[in-house]
This record gives sequence, C-alpha cells and structure tokens, in this order.
Amino acid sequence: MKKLLTLILLVGAIAWTGATLSEEWDTIKEEIDTFLQEIEDWETGGNLETQGETPSVTTEAPTEPDTTNQSSGGEMVRTVYGTDWELAGVNSGDLTFNNGNGTGEYLWKEGKSYDGITVGDPSSTVTETWGEPEGAVRRGMTSVRFPAEHYEIYERNDKEVTVFYDRHEGDVIKSLYIVPISTASGMTGYYAEAEDWSDADQSRIMLGLINKDRTSRGLDPLTWKKELVPVAEAHSEDMNARNYFSHTNPDGEGPADRARSAGVSYSMIGENLAYGQNNAVYAHEGLMDSKGHRENILNPAYEEVGIGVDVDEKGAPYFTVLFYKE
Repeated sequence: MKKLLTLILLVGAIAWTGATLSEEWDTIKEEIDTFLQEIEDWETGGNLETQGETPSVTTEAPTEPDTTNQSSGGEMVRTVYGTDWELAGVNSGDLTFNNGNGTGEYLWKEGKSYDGITVGDPSSTVTETWGEPEGAVRRGMTSVRFPAEHYEIYERNDKEVTVFYDRHEGDVIKSLYIVPISTASGMTGYYAEAEDWSDADQSRIMLGLINKDRTSRGLDPLTWKKELVPVAEAHSEDMNARNYFSHTNPDGEGPADRARSAGVSYSMIGENLAYGQNNAVYAHEGLMDSKGHRENILNPAYEEVGIGVDVDEKGAPYFTVLFYKE
C-alpha cells in the first residue's frame, strides 16, 4: 500500500495601507499554484496517489453579516469541518467560539489553559510539556502537513490542538484552536467540501478575531461597514476569476480606486489579502504573524471594516479585508 502524503503550503498574504501602494507581488498566485502542483507530483518510494477529488466549490457572497441571535449574544456559524459552532462577542471583541459541548473551542485570553498549556506562557513551554508536534494529521484518506513557523499541531485527548505563537510580542502562546479529531478527520482533504463552506460565516469569524486582537490591546473594535463589503467581495472574486493575487488588479486599480468607484469616500483606507489558508482562524493568525498585516489590524486610526471571501476550484479561499476611516 503506497503511503499517501499531501504537503500543503500556507501562503499568500499581502498588505496595503493608505493611498500609497507598496511593491506588488503579481507573481505570487502563479508561484502558489505551481508549488501546489509540484506537491501533487511529489512522491516517496513511488508515484503519489491522491484519493478523492478537490471539491468544486460554489459560494454565495455575503452583502451584510448575519446578525441572527445577536440579542442573545451569540450566533451559529458553519465551520469548515461541516459542523456549526457558536460565535459570540464579534462586535465587542470579547470573542467566544466553541462547538457548544465543551470538546471544541478557540482559546485566546491570557491565562486560559488546556492540558497544561496556557495562553500567554513562553512558546518553549509547549515542547517542554507536550513534546514534539505532529508531522502530519489525517484528512480522510490523506495525510496533510501544515508547514508554518507561527503555529504547531498536536493531538491530545482525542483533540487536534493548533498552538499559535505571537512572535512579535514576546514569542508567547497566542491562542489554542481545539477541534475533536473525530470532527477534523471527517474532512476529505485540506480544504472544505462545498457544502461545508460559508463565505458569510467565515467573514463573521474573521471580524471577531480582528476585534478580539484589537480590544485585548486597548484598541476600539471595528464596526462593520456594509458599503465596503461588496468592494471586498468583488476583489476576492476578481482575483479568483482572473487568476492573480495582488492589491492592484490587471486594470491597474488599487484599493483606493475600487472604493471610490463604489462611491465610498474615506480619509484613510487599508487592505489585507490572504490566500491558501483553509479557514478564517488560520488566515487571521497568519496575518497577525506578518508585520505589515498586523499593523493594519492593530492600527488605532481605523474605525470600520468590510470583508469579502471567494473560493477557487481547489476549495482555497481568497480573503480581502478593507480597513476604513471616514
């Protein structure tokens, strides 16, 4: 029986701030696709075999966040694992995100612990306590690796635990993403099946993650600017449709141009882009690990935000996050 192994590169994040555009990475998308194709052809002791097909994903783009159950403080959102989790505190920054039965949760507040690992402690305590991380995890019939420097994955107590590190503020444990192995292993590959993906829900999760990182540092949370959402959605869809990854589209239009064309005036606007991560948690934590993106997320001048998501034929999402000050 030939060993099945798929290596997935989590890449694709660029930031744009103000009306001055930094150096554009017009070749990034092509390099990502080339790398992913090389991975598919990679083999150990024989030809690589891949079971299952990459889902053909169709999505409906959100125009406004779903505010269902906001009065009760929470809402149910679809995760990439095909299960609904409860999301609360999105607008206030006092975020909670869990599966409701105590077996799955995103922990981020300093002092919160799981199995001897505590948010806010030095990153070195993880290997001291738990040993070496997993080299790969199961996704259906495939073994998937998650190569990144800002997080590691462990299997503990029938849970898949992703430990995210804050390498910009003391190299400490930043957050813990705990998912039952029975839930995570139900995926057929690295990316979600079409029926388990929701652009609107992933946007809501991203908003909550942004606001918790702002408020935990004494900054005001960002409010949802619905006028920016179609602008962000359109850029994610355009990058997908025209096969590029850049703040500047093939027509030479940048974030400021797109906002003005939509009739949105501003005194300050910024944009973060991410591609290739399989959900909002990994995308946001990757952006926070990058200096330029982090500066946008934690910029005290910004007051509002609009987020747009689109998914390509592999099931890989494009995230466009527009930061705004009137």
